[in-house]
Amino acid sequence: MRKICSIAVFLSIATLIAIILCRSAIKEASVFLASLLLFVMPGFPLVSILYGKGYIVNLRGIAFACIIGLSISCFLSAIIVFLAGWNLVGIALAIVAFSAALYFIARRVVAPNITPSNSVPWDKVDSAIILIFLCIALMSVAYPYINVGRHTDRGYAYTSLFSHDFSLRASKSIAVSRDIPPKHMEFAGEMMRYYWLSYVFPAFVYIASGRSLSMHNIMLLVQIAQITLFICIMYSVFRLFSRNRKVLFLSMLLGLCAYSFNWIYILFKFIANRIPVSFVSENLLEFSNMSHGFYVFFLFQPEAIMALSILLIIMHILHDLSFKPDSKLAMLTVGVLLGLAIGIETITGVILVLWITLVAAMKALIRRKEGLREVLRAFPLLLVPSLVICSLLFYMGMFSYNGMGMGIAPNKLVIITLPFFFLLEYGAMFVFGMAGLIILWKHRFALNFIPVILLGTLSLFFVLFLGQSMEEHLGVIKVGRIFQLALLILSAVFLEYIFTARNKRKLMALTVCLVALGVPTFFVDICTGSNIWDVSSTTYVSDADHKACEWIKRNVPTDAVIQSAPSYPGYYSYSLMTMSAERRTALGPWKIAAMLHGAVDDVPMRHQDIKELFSTSDAAIAQQLIEKYGIQYIYFGPHEISTWPDGASKFADRKDLFTKVYSNDGVNIYKTHF
Repeated sequence: MRKICSIAVFLSIATLIAIILCRSAIKEASVFLASLLLFVMPGFPLVSILYGKGYIVNLRGIAFACIIGLSISCFLSAIIVFLAGWNLVGIALAIVAFSAALYFIARRVVAPNITPSNSVPWDKVDSAIILIFLCIALMSVAYPYINVGRHTDRGYAYTSLFSHDFSLRASKSIAVSRDIPPKHMEFAGEMMRYYWLSYVFPAFVYIASGRSLSMHNIMLLVQIAQITLFICIMYSVFRLFSRNRKVLFLSMLLGLCAYSFNWIYILFKFIANRIPVSFVSENLLEFSNMSHGFYVFFLFQPEAIMALSILLIIMHILHDLSFKPDSKLAMLTVGVLLGLAIGIETITGVILVLWITLVAAMKALIRRKEGLREVLRAFPLLLVPSLVICSLLFYMGMFSYNGMGMGIAPNKLVIITLPFFFLLEYGAMFVFGMAGLIILWKHRFALNFIPVILLGTLSLFFVLFLGQSMEEHLGVIKVGRIFQLALLILSAVFLEYIFTARNKRKLMALTVCLVALGVPTFFVDICTGSNIWDVSSTTYVSDADHKACEWIKRNVPTDAVIQSAPSYPGYYSYSLMTMSAERRTALGPWKIAAMLHGAVDDVPMRHQDIKELFSTSDAAIAQQLIEKYGIQYIYFGPHEISTWPDGASKFADRKDLFTKVYSNDGVNIYKTHF
């Protein structure tokens, strides 16, 4: 009972902080919490089946259950929406029925399918460590979250990647809330070919609120929930490899607060002001001055946190099974999670599949006939559910043969500056991880660390060689976080050595200094993610444009296509129509429009056409282009007037073709007769 009470208090505190941070009304937060409780429901009986009934009354069991349940519910909901549209009652009944079936099975399970490899129960120290880092994480995201869309003298501010990554994910959630497969918001007429599975939950909350709750607030609430679960799961995995509380504390500190030396480059650049932009950091870490630590994903990318949580859960399950297929249900669960991971964040899912394949090959190589038999027993249990899920996702329009320009090509700049880049990007964890690898090599590699080394090697390859036509450093951005997990686990080996060996005072002092040297990056990232007064890295939506967008949300049909200038002035690819007005547009910012669909080659032509639509003074030409792209509304605000001053008159003069439906503070919106 004491354990249950402590968990209840813990979750209540996290919930209270979430409500305060997101500035949500109690009613709105209640909709979110009710939806969350519904979606996590299937995970609890499933974890109970795998680990036993006692496992779900501790923090790690709850975290596992929530992530697994949330993933499964998103998939079930996607199938229902694809078949019958958004029917909240139908979705709720399906989730409850599936959970009831699992609960029925759980009641008849005599013994758990998995015996935890580290059966030592968590105590007050474990809970205290998690609570400390959870508080640090939530407090560190508090100020950036509060500043999202905050009103200033210049307008509503979206600083750093809140103007791109965060707003883009909110826009994708809006698209999912209308239909599955979702329509492309920035390239009307095409389907969005993207891993949208994790956006089903915020879309559900948005619809359950009567579309009255701000999608930005929903995304912030989702991220707070994901952060809480991720920290619990990450600590649980670290605990598999070390029981030394000092080592666990320092490993968490490395991963969450001392993860990079990037601040050194930023400071040097600020002082000298003579470093070429392409030298290292601003080219490699090209989205502002932020690093690529977990903190950045806490701020902007909830699907990345969810995918990493699934990766850690799979690692935990396989470690508990000693990578043996002793439990068919456990292997089936891993297969399901593999398929769901591909739908949540495809690159992480693919890395997971390749990693398990490498581990299986290594197992067959080491244990030969016995290992090969185990691999042959396990692979059907892994492949069948993952292939079924991926096939269904493909059928629902998630993927296309286009591939979005991804491919294997050397990232020359990273390779040339390899030691310097890795020190800047991964800081002390890179030094400690390499030291831990050397220690393991001297001790002939403990078997439980071989999968970690394989994961690190695989992710390192993709960091160095994965690229995309629109994102040269895709491997650094997307796969670097998996490499960090491997480095952190290997760092624990070095830290264990430090704390258990004798006469290591100098080495201990060096360790403390390196950890301390990484902490300033944490504060630089907080400042960068919240500094809405930095004009160079902030997009400001003017009061006039904000009012017009609010009018659009209230008065324009949700499936309408509205065209404004493709890119809004400010920092990094902000789309006013899709991100503020929540409506599709024929053409959004070039980078976003040129991704996530199967008609990439049409982007340059459409770009020229939209430019002509606004710049021409000939209403007949404009009408032809409007009919070509199915544009129902034209948005002509201060930015459009300053960019195409000669093109404004045709919309106002030709009342037979365009009807003015909104006019305020220099913004005019015209309904076309298309």
